[in-house]
Amino acid sequence: MWIAGLINCNAADDRGRIKRHVVPAFGKKRLADITLGTIMAWIDEQRQRVDADGERELSESSIRHNVNMLSRFFAWAIERGHATINPVRQIPTGKRPQQAHKRDVPWLRDDAQVRKLMRALPEPIDKMFHLGNRSGLRTGELAALRMADMGFLDEGVIRVRFSYDGPLKEDKHGTGKVKWAPAPQRARGARGACQARASTARSLDDAACVIQGAPITTNDLDMVHRRTPDNSERLLDPLLQLDATILG
Repeated sequence: MWIAGLINCNAADDRGRIKRHVVPAFGKKRLADITLGTIMAWIDEQRQRVDADGERELSESSIRHNVNMLSRFFAWAIERGHATINPVRQIPTGKRPQQAHKRDVPWLRDDAQVRKLMRALPEPIDKMFHLGNRSGLRTGELAALRMADMGFLDEGVIRVRFSYDGPLKEDKHGTGKVKWAPAPQRARGARGACQARASTARSLDDAACVIQGAPITTNDLDMVHRRTPDNSERLLDPLLQLDATILG
């Protein structure tokens, strides 16, 4: 119930973190059995995890985030009468995993390396990577782009409205905040991953089409969808501009 009820901006990421790190450690325990000692042992275990290269699997920031997820769960449990104390709050000062100080990291400026990475990635991740590299969009923002958001390329910008299936990270209150990201220089002519010519076209009533291999329906176009001849003609023009191949 608690996981399903998460509605914060990063809810999707938090659910994944909870399922990977919190549930395996505490999912089968009674709340009364989760004590300060249990939590400290969990923190130590996370610090000892290493990957195939012998590097630490989780940073202090990631462990801190996991601990915060457990604390949020106990806050919820206390509110609903399932627990009386939050053992995470008993962690002594200085013993909590510390947030790493933010520091500048090298920007990937080597275009040859960018192209190499793109070739190694499957579609459509390769194009998402290129767009993110050139525009600075976050992963969730890239995944949430709709074709209507690319309708401002002539102005040199991309409209950004969502992160995954939720609001932007900056949209703390879910008011529908919109921001604008710089469009890659070549996107204006190429229309990014959605550019080319349509190979076939016909009436759009109940039509499905493919854009760069991704099946969509005309309802996905961010345009008013009425099944009338005049609106079919209105929808056809943007489909032609966006490399739409009508199936049928």
